[in-house]
Amino acid sequence: MNKGLNLAALVDWTTEFPLGNLIYTSRPWISQEEGKPWGKGSGLNVGPNNEIISLQPNQYATTLVGTKGYLPSTTATLSWDGNGSIRVKMDTRVIWNTTPNKKILCIGNTKSSNIQLDVVAAPVSNLRLQVEDALFRHSFLDRCKKFDVIRFMQWQNTNSSAYDPRRSLFIITLAQALYYSIGCIPWLCIHHTLEEKDIEFIAEVTSEIPLYIEYSNEIWNYAFPQYTYMMNRIGPIGKFEDLLKSYAEKASLIFSSFRKYNTRVKCVLGTQFANGWVTKQVVRYATSVPDCIGVGFYFGNKG
Repeated sequence: MNKGLNLAALVDWTTEFPLGNLIYTSRPWISQEEGKPWGKGSGLNVGPNNEIISLQPNQYATTLVGTKGYLPSTTATLSWDGNGSIRVKMDTRVIWNTTPNKKILCIGNTKSSNIQLDVVAAPVSNLRLQVEDALFRHSFLDRCKKFDVIRFMQWQNTNSSAYDPRRSLFIITLAQALYYSIGCIPWLCIHHTLEEKDIEFIAEVTSEIPLYIEYSNEIWNYAFPQYTYMMNRIGPIGKFEDLLKSYAEKASLIFSSFRKYNTRVKCVLGTQFANGWVTKQVVRYATSVPDCIGVGFYFGNKG
């Protein structure tokens, strides 16, 4: 029997730190201003690649890493491009300034350490905080090797209201790299807002590897924006069955798109574990036969 794993989100409060560059698990930039409360600086000038382009007088930009602790206890290399400068604070100390754009940091106690990085002069781009000189940390790869399939739903921000094509392509690149590294088959979730052009693009760029594909995640869950999106599609008098019908029809179109490019794709139709009626409806309305049924059943989360 194949075993699969959901990955936790790439956020600053993670305890996993799967990537060698910890900046991928850092908080979005916070605008600060000397003499003002936390986060009360004026608007930041941030570029499309998350670079700090410029700062106003007395302004600085902050990001945080490891806010829940459990950072790897090691040395790390902080580096960046541009003529700006960075100040390091919190439970980390600089042990060596090798160049104006490079610092060697010592990360302390793993249960309490966290890192604050302040961009105090701009521009700063291509920020790196490397704890391992590799895309994935070795401990993460060792953990993933125990599984056959890795689901990237959280990494893709599937349950967010907005779709970020730049981030999406980056996560797809990570999924492909993980497959080529250790053979784990990616399970990707297609954002609920995507239309045919973007779906076809993702299908084409993933055509060379085996793949599980699913439309969104738990579209019946009213806590998620995809529920509101689907209800708006079916109109104000739509019923729950209409939502399931709309979901199954859109999922079927996605399945057909991926099957045009990839003979090794497995198409997953999402449903509920405790309600067999939901499963009957989505299968009934699917115009493209799924390879798998994905039930909303989770275990292993202590939080």
